[in-house]
Amino acid sequence: LPYIANLTNALTTLNDLRDRGVFFDTTKGVVSVQSIENLLERPKQHLADYPATIAGLMDNTDPSDPEHARLSQVLTAFETIQRQINKRDVLPKHLRHLWDIEQSFDQKENLQLGSDTELYQEGYAVLVSSSANRTKGEKLRVLIFRGLVIIAALQEDGYTWGSLLKSTLDNLTVKDTEEFKNGLEFISGNVSVSLSTFSGSVKRLWMNYVPVQYPNGRKPLQMTV
Repeated sequence: LPYIANLTNALTTLNDLRDRGVFFDTTKGVVSVQSIENLLERPKQHLADYPATIAGLMDNTDPSDPEHARLSQVLTAFETIQRQINKRDVLPKHLRHLWDIEQSFDQKENLQLGSDTELYQEGYAVLVSSSANRTKGEKLRVLIFRGLVIIAALQEDGYTWGSLLKSTLDNLTVKDTEEFKNGLEFISGNVSVSLSTFSGSVKRLWMNYVPVQYPNGRKPLQMTV
């Protein structure tokens, strides 16, 4: 499910790299650039084939063999995943994206975004410091919803996200800082995350949706584009 949830972002990133002229065809002579999207889609397309394959293996396995019970468990898991994906695919676009966000997070977080959830801004930033034991320079994912902000980092598996900070706006303080380029510090209770946005325009955009404190009561800082 995390793979399916991140598929849209992967395709968007690929198109962005092409638009910026920094995509290089490392598969030249093996597969055309135009088919890379199809390759990314294939795992999803093949999901529907697995239940029949597993059922065939079960038909040729003695029911008293422990492997038969294990195959049954795997079959149930695949059928459950397929039902979830089928349900996702018929959702309206905005709800489908919320589903993708939920599934891209560590399932232990049990992130649940209701159908009335409004996503205002979504993007990435670079970690400067945090109250958690994280590495400076890590890529962070920033999600700004109506009334809720989530800042997340990739887990050890490299494809699921875990929250460093998750806070309602009522419990959130955001400080505009001049200590580093395009910096913002997010504070909620004992949790703090300082990050650097990739551009001044992104920083200004995010600041429209969160409660910002400016240093020494001054006006918004000059930001680098």
